[in-house]
Amino acid sequence: MTASQDPEPVPFDLPLMYVVPHRTLVTVTAYLDDLSVLDRLRDDTRGSGTSLKLLYLYQQSPGGRFLAAWTVDTTDAGSAATSVTNPAEILQRLSAIPGLDIVNAAPPTSGLAAFEHVQVQVVGVPMVVMAKEVIGGAFRSFAQVAGHEEVLRTGERMGRLAASAVPPLLERLGLPLTKDLLQQRIMDFQVFGWATVRNVSLNDALQGEIELSSTFESTPWDGQASASTCVFIRGFTAGVFATAFDRRFESAEPECQGKGDPVCRITLQPMA
Repeated sequence: MTASQDPEPVPFDLPLMYVVPHRTLVTVTAYLDDLSVLDRLRDDTRGSGTSLKLLYLYQQSPGGRFLAAWTVDTTDAGSAATSVTNPAEILQRLSAIPGLDIVNAAPPTSGLAAFEHVQVQVVGVPMVVMAKEVIGGAFRSFAQVAGHEEVLRTGERMGRLAASAVPPLLERLGLPLTKDLLQQRIMDFQVFGWATVRNVSLNDALQGEIELSSTFESTPWDGQASASTCVFIRGFTAGVFATAFDRRFESAEPECQGKGDPVCRITLQPMA
């Protein structure tokens, strides 16, 4: 069966949530003749090394076709004998399923979708989702009214709070806390939309630097700030390191996109 000639999938502003960091995903939109096609879809993924997550299903009219959107996770597909690993292969394979008329198959442009009436949580911690422009603008106002030192102290307190659950978790898992593990956790800045992480380096003396871009604090300034702007992130990072290694850290931001630099570079070192 060939792909549908409908020009674009219908944009649905639905409260959907599907968060899968560090996975390879393909989002598929298609028309289904009836619900039995879902069983065929599920059967097709078995043994292919892929998994299928249905995001939403909408019936056009009573008795009419269904418009469905789902995500195919292909992260582990490479080891399967019948694997499919890219949108073109997935499109070709699914097009052969009876009763399925594909509209589109492509890597997702967003990692966030939601379920109505379900509280958004990450490892049991309630989350509040805000647009980057909203939180960035709020922090710009916060810094202008409260001053950078207060924002820095707030960030450090929040970093300590966020990191307080790490040592007992690692103890339960039987894992040691290493600088390499902590460097990997800095990638959470990118997973949660705080910034793009360009580089993280930390030596054995626990001195290091983090290169970021498009941070939520620097973006609202459009390069026009008179001083570095990523004060909360700087304090948060110092607070995380302080809790992880049980000592105070000092931080600085010699370069910041908020004041027109090419990157936001945060430096860290333990205090004497």
